[in-house]
Amino acid sequence: MAETITRATNLTLTERLAEKMGAIIQATTVFAPPVERDGRTVIPVARAAWGFGAGGSHSLRQGQGSGGGGGAQVSPIGYIEISSDGARFRHIYDARTILALSLGGGVLALLLLREVRKLISHRQQDETVVATVIETTTTDVPQDANFAEMPVS
Repeated sequence: MAETITRATNLTLTERLAEKMGAIIQATTVFAPPVERDGRTVIPVARAAWGFGAGGSHSLRQGQGSGGGGGAQVSPIGYIEISSDGARFRHIYDARTILALSLGGGVLALLLLREVRKLISHRQQDETVVATVIETTTTDVPQDANFAEMPVS
């Protein structure tokens, strides 16, 4: 017991946080115990993410202080199904993820359509300007003009 206390006090705050997080988050956090039924074994699989941070300061006027914290997030992503046919992983689709991807795709499609519409509008305006210039230049030249007899300046 005394050895554990001595060891814990020699660790930095960050090392103590990492040690506590490591004790909490294990392989069972990601892979739940298998469930067996009707010749099939199902192993639930989750995605686990964790992080921690710590900091401290020392000031002659105000003394010293330190603090830290950490957190973890675990979300189911699928399961491994084992049967006589073999083993395969099956995804579980989260409704929030599907909704976010659908909304993101819809916004992207709207932005793309808007840009295509702008390009088509600009192209039509350019063609109108070119057609007007061609009409203007052809109407300014007399039909019976002889360019061979015109003086060159």
